[in-house]
Amino acid sequence: MDDITFELISKNINLNTRVEYNIKLTNNSDYTIIQNNVLFGFINDPEEHGETTNPFRVLAAGNRLNIKSGESVELSVSFSPTFYKEFTESEVRIANIYIVGYVDRLKEGNRFEFTTSLALQ
Repeated sequence: MDDITFELISKNINLNTRVEYNIKLTNNSDYTIIQNNVLFGFINDPEEHGETTNPFRVLAAGNRLNIKSGESVELSVSFSPTFYKEFTESEVRIANIYIVGYVDRLKEGNRFEFTTSLALQ
């Protein structure tokens, strides 16, 4: 589903309160996204941990049903600054976006999922 794109809109990093990223999901496909979940996670530093991802994922807020072709939705993800401090600066330059959902109708044959990277700079 290369036709579903994500863009960083803004970030608010306050290490005393919350860390928040706002991202835009755009449906450039020919289908209506009937239902979906978007999760946000950080990539572990490959030099230290191999090519793995952190199992910690945050479900994006602000999502909705029936995203028609050409429409966009603004999503936000936020988490505790304690979690953010555990990562080095190099590890928070890129996030993984995980999406799973359905197009046109809620049936197994219409299910999709993929992972993409999002630059946080």
